[in-house]
Amino acid sequence: MKKVLIAAVLTFSAFVSQAQSYRYHPSGDGSGVRFGLKAGVNFANVIVSPRPGNLVNGRTDFHAGLFAEIPITEKVSFQPEVLYSRQGFKVVDGFGNVTMNMINVPLLLKLHVTPAVSIVAGPQVSYLANARIGLNNWFAVNYNDAFRRTGIDGVAGLEFETGDFVIGGRYSYGFSNMNKDFSFTDNMPLNDIFQLRNSTVQLSVGYKF
Repeated sequence: MKKVLIAAVLTFSAFVSQAQSYRYHPSGDGSGVRFGLKAGVNFANVIVSPRPGNLVNGRTDFHAGLFAEIPITEKVSFQPEVLYSRQGFKVVDGFGNVTMNMINVPLLLKLHVTPAVSIVAGPQVSYLANARIGLNNWFAVNYNDAFRRTGIDGVAGLEFETGDFVIGGRYSYGFSNMNKDFSFTDNMPLNDIFQLRNSTVQLSVGYKF
């Protein structure tokens, strides 16, 4: 976990370094680059194909992290983020609660529709730090070997700004099959039977410095 957090910090630091070398602002005062903190709620689930009836349900958890806003033009900005995000799903009406502790790095373009309203969209690199399953809320065990460590997601959403505060809502869809490549037999890989993709709605509040 420490190695993952260090990698996330280094990734964000690289974006910060790049931002320091390029500062655009329509007024020309060089104050365009902003940094901030954000946190919020996740409404997480997985999309299973073929869907196994009502076996899988969504779960609610949280995310938190850092972001930067780097203006490119008067209307478009680049917004990299590093987020710790608790995702996953429930199995069979509370029998099992799978928690995926993710490090997400969204790399978003931000279109300023108005001074207060923006559209964000772009790819997201996801890393599974660890996964755990709680059985009937009594105890939890590691479940890492069932899922792939890395994935690519697509992200789209809206942000509303008032002063230094940002309120946002977005949806992320996993392009990568998170089901790990292990087999019941040599001729029956499990990830060929079930495709498992993360699906998360996030609502957040952020503050820009």
